[in-house]
Amino acid sequence: MKINKDNIEIINYKSEYKEKFKKLSYEWLNKYELFEPEDELILNHPEKYILAKGGFIFLAKFKDEVIGTISLIPKENYIFELAKLAVTEEYQKNGIAKMLLNKAIKTAEKEDAEKIILYSNSKLKKAYQLYKNFGFEDVKIGETVYETADVKMELKLN
Repeated sequence: MKINKDNIEIINYKSEYKEKFKKLSYEWLNKYELFEPEDELILNHPEKYILAKGGFIFLAKFKDEVIGTISLIPKENYIFELAKLAVTEEYQKNGIAKMLLNKAIKTAEKEDAEKIILYSNSKLKKAYQLYKNFGFEDVKIGETVYETADVKMELKLN
């Protein structure tokens, strides 16, 4: 569905949106068969695993409907992990993921982060290209809690 980006609002997460946050993430995780135990922890307890650690969850709203999400999870030494970027399929190709990514990057910069890292899977070709377009670069994956991750990228902010 084509929509005007001016009608999209990027808001901070509230607990009333927890089920929609979960649904958006499960939508793509199940579609690409990438669901794993770490996702279940984060999606069922975003307050504990993201917000209580000093992280952020942003949601894209169109009218009264939540149609997208992105999270920043703080890691050590002024590093944030970008996670759970999702836009419901019906509203993809409207620039919503770009809006969410912009919000996450600007927030990390305001928090004096040195870089943003992310873990992904090579099946997610559109997401990979989006990250490349924003200046993320491939780095060695190393150890990770994500079983299905075969891609690691980072964006240096300073």
